[in-house]
Amino acid sequence: MWRAQKAYARGRAGQVLPGIGRGLETRQGDAGRTTDEGRECLVVAIADEETIGNLESYKGYLARLADPRGLSAEEAKRIIGLAKPVYMLMAGCTAPRPARRRC
Repeated sequence: MWRAQKAYARGRAGQVLPGIGRGLETRQGDAGRTTDEGRECLVVAIADEETIGNLESYKGYLARLADPRGLSAEEAKRIIGLAKPVYMLMAGCTAPRPARRRC
């Protein structure tokens, strides 16, 4: 668990997370807590500087596409041309015995 907490602290401090290549920026946000154990869940965006700088715009584009009521086909095509794809990865740590935990 200490490794995850160290990475969380680095992200909160605005430091580049380990393994992130040059030319990429990170932005970390809170996604709440797990329902079963109340553990912290984080969202980390990894992108180039321009994308991180305009992250709210890209989130708005995707939100508009997610609820297309009243959206014309032409407007949808325009937004698709402006928006960037988002890939969501979820990770966790499980271990058969507490002594073998590695995260």
